[in-house]
Amino acid sequence: MQDWMKFHPSTFNFSSASPTSSYYLRLCNRVLKIILPSDLREDCGSAERAIQLACILTAYFEDTISETGLFRIFTKRHEELYGKPLPFYYVTEEYYPDEINLNDLYFLAWHALSLWGKEDEIGLFDPFFRDGDHITALREIYDLFDSEFETAPQNEDMQQFLHLPPHANVDEIRSLLDFLSSEYYLGFIEYESFMNTLVEKTEQRVSEAKTEGKDIVEAIRDQEMIFYDAKVNHLFNHYTSLLAQRPSEQLALLVGEEHPLYPLLKSLSTRKLGCFLFIEEKETEFIFEHIHSGTRINVSKEYLTIENEQLTPNRSCLSMSLVKWGDTWQQMGSAILFDHTPGEDSDLPGASLFDNPEERMNLLKEMEKGFLQVNHGKQIAYLKDAEELYDLYSRFLDISLPPTEEKEKTKAKQLAGISPILKKQHGHFTLFFNRVTGIEFYFDEMTTLIADPDNPYYIPGKTYQLELLFFHPNISVEFANYLIENHKVEFIESEQCAPALSVLLDNRDFLLRYYKQESYRQER
Repeated sequence: MQDWMKFHPSTFNFSSASPTSSYYLRLCNRVLKIILPSDLREDCGSAERAIQLACILTAYFEDTISETGLFRIFTKRHEELYGKPLPFYYVTEEYYPDEINLNDLYFLAWHALSLWGKEDEIGLFDPFFRDGDHITALREIYDLFDSEFETAPQNEDMQQFLHLPPHANVDEIRSLLDFLSSEYYLGFIEYESFMNTLVEKTEQRVSEAKTEGKDIVEAIRDQEMIFYDAKVNHLFNHYTSLLAQRPSEQLALLVGEEHPLYPLLKSLSTRKLGCFLFIEEKETEFIFEHIHSGTRINVSKEYLTIENEQLTPNRSCLSMSLVKWGDTWQQMGSAILFDHTPGEDSDLPGASLFDNPEERMNLLKEMEKGFLQVNHGKQIAYLKDAEELYDLYSRFLDISLPPTEEKEKTKAKQLAGISPILKKQHGHFTLFFNRVTGIEFYFDEMTTLIADPDNPYYIPGKTYQLELLFFHPNISVEFANYLIENHKVEFIESEQCAPALSVLLDNRDFLLRYYKQESYRQER
């Protein structure tokens, strides 16, 4: 029951005496008995993971029976993006979104094994399970679910919990966001990995404080604040591997476009950190001014952790994290109060919080013109060594930096910024102008793989595993797409039991979202 509870809201009071709870627990154990002797158990890597896979598959069945629509959060959005409910699989007219489907089970198993594969740094799992008895086991689980389909009870507690009232308040909405970011069975593995890493870092910092002879009570208190802030940040800013969605976007899909709160959920911002000067108090909100840009915002009184008696107009400053909730900003996380001293703003966090996106895009366009000018009209450059790279980058800065008194100082600072990169790397270099982020650097191994007439360092016949484009953390979405769309790399089939190249290419965008979810959608 403890394992099964992890995939449900933490507010639930589970009991083995509950007919619904005991039914699904027994069913989950029957699923586990099918998994344990199969190759699925071996691919899971541990008994604990096998238990989690059984819970995920059973939670999917419970979701379908209860008509709670959690799996539809994924399939509906996937269909909007790609014209079919699932990646990889050919779906016929016999696929019914509101019923159990064998391909759903294939996908759920692939998803779980792939997330654990990311943790273990191993290759991409084959979604068709052509090696071993995976298909036999998953078919047996499907047959079990099919035999129970007509008699399985609906989970009325889950139905009630996932019902969002038309005029729900911040707490009610956040309760559902908490669930979708943690216990939701499609996101559980990612959240568990995040929490394990967070706990490990927290314990390490406290241990270091103890070793250094610092006040342990104060160190624990500091780490508790960092721990809490990290969890809140994950809630609003984490993009899931499935379609790079945030919990607020998932909740919008769950409630549907007809729900009165749908526009609010769709527009809910990411959590933003900045420093704000207190201006004045209104009836239900405070007026703050962003220190760096002068932008004025309305911040709700309801969730502000600082009392109004502590605030002095035009002097009190708050360093805080905010989420835009409709027309009002809500504090989400801790806040630090300090007195504002004019002229000492350069080191305060959140300077670019209210930068105009259009201005940034215009700046990137100007930078691109400069790059193309020094690189013979090409978006990509192949350079012999660090000296050539330094020379090209210097000429690029001469053209792209605005002609101000600070130009030479800015140029020197930016050149100094790339020096550590050049010192660590030897061999050839590739420069790529990314229209979303600016100039990117790629090093010797990648340069020798790029089959381009302009690349004198390409080694003919050298091949690359396509899936590595998805896995490699330093390869951007845009660079991966550039190589694939322009046929710049010759790809080979993986030696491991991974999908065929055609499958990877057909589902390229899905896989880029899956393995690069933060950079795919992150506000940059």
